Amino acid sequence: MSEYVFNGESYHVEVQRSGTAFQFAGHSIEVLKQGKCRLHLHSGRTIYGYCTKIGDVWWVHADGKTLKFQKMEHGSRSDISSGDCVSPMPGKILEILVAKGDNVEQGQALIVLEAMKMEHRILAPQEGEIGAIYATVGQQVEQGKNLVDIV
Repeated sequence: MSEYVFNGESYHVEVQRSGTAFQFAGHSIEVLKQGKCRLHLHSGRTIYGYCTKIGDVWWVHADGKTLKFQKMEHGSRSDISSGDCVSPMPGKILEILVAKGDNVEQGQALIVLEAMKMEHRILAPQEGEIGAIYATVGQQVEQGKNLVDIV
């Protein structure tokens, strides 16, 4: 078993790889072409989304959520903050739905991003207060750019 960080929380799981697919905890994710992926959940549900690997971190944007996976090497220290909201892909900020100091609920829409000719809502990964907003309407952002901090 290896230690993985999933959206800021540490888990010990066995991950198996078969070609472009990964299986873990009864779920699987298959990396398709052009950044697309297919997630098969243990419940039998299939979700399509987008994924990319930046350094040692996998970013998955699916079902209105952005997920972040990272394998933790023995002795490493994690500086991942679960209150970070990042751009799942390059795009243009269409709308900012919150302001600094606003209280938000987990799953609440924070930003609308246009990417690949589609609108994507960036959702709050946790409840809390908006500590900072790092984007402006009309701004082009790169994949992995921190957009909002929730404290």
